[in-house]
Amino acid sequence: MHPAGPNNLRRAMRRWSSAAARRGPTTRYDASMYREAGSPVTTRWEYNVTFTRMVRSEEDAQALRRFLNAQGSEGWELVSSAENQHSATMTLMMKRQVP
Repeated sequence: MHPAGPNNLRRAMRRWSSAAARRGPTTRYDASMYREAGSPVTTRWEYNVTFTRMVRSEEDAQALRRFLNAQGSEGWELVSSAENQHSATMTLMMKRQVP
């Protein structure tokens, strides 16, 4: 909660969003604008989000291990995972370098 209370937080968010609207669309960061001649090219990534059931047994753990190893052999790296207790699923977020 905002230290000054929920009403002040709402006012602050309205001020921020109206100021952002006046500035126009958000500018994307483009590394090429700041790259010096001869410097290495910025690494590009692609991402994969997969949903799977939560690990509840050794069999589940082995199946997940096989899946992650198969993804790893294709160049995917697990960067984050999150559990959803309500649906008993896990979200796996992976990335790999774009060739």
